[in-house]
Amino acid sequence: MVLAGLSLLGGALNLPFDGFHTLGHWLEHTLEEVEALPLDLEVAGLSTLLALLAIFFSWLIYGRKPLEAGQKDPLKKPLGFIFTGMENKWFVDEGYWAVFLDRYVDIGRFLADVIDWRFWHDWFHDKVIAGTYNWLSRTVLNLRVDQQGIDAFFNGLGELTKRTSTGLRRWQNGFVRSYALAVLLGVVVILGYLLIK
Repeated sequence: MVLAGLSLLGGALNLPFDGFHTLGHWLEHTLEEVEALPLDLEVAGLSTLLALLAIFFSWLIYGRKPLEAGQKDPLKKPLGFIFTGMENKWFVDEGYWAVFLDRYVDIGRFLADVIDWRFWHDWFHDKVIAGTYNWLSRTVLNLRVDQQGIDAFFNGLGELTKRTSTGLRRWQNGFVRSYALAVLLGVVVILGYLLIK
């Protein structure tokens, strides 16, 4: 209804009467001078007659007895493929989907699956960034620097302390006779040093 109203208004903008050439005057600013064509009564009359005939035949077919739910359209059989084409809008939507929208969906799927998921996520993120981080943290920092460097150095210090304490434990055994022997040996060493000097 809105489009029909706008069509009437648009047609009324250029009626072939004096003072009704609003569209022509409006376009003069863009297209310079616009010359209005004279009213062709044969074309106007024929188009009006065809429109009125179409309205009349539509009323004969559909207006007198409206179609019930599930009833086939009476024009389907006589018009055949023309009716099917008009009913399906000449498959313009299907063609548009096949040529443009399906290709857009294919491009979107390619970008989402191949570029975003396989390239950015699987390869770049998982292999380049996470793989490099894991290699640096596990191999370089953990295995080489920490275990073979820092841990080895401090474990070596611990092993040296352990061996030293094991050796010194022989001297520190809790027996008085061992301590007396150590004191005696110490006195002998000191006296021997003093005598030799």
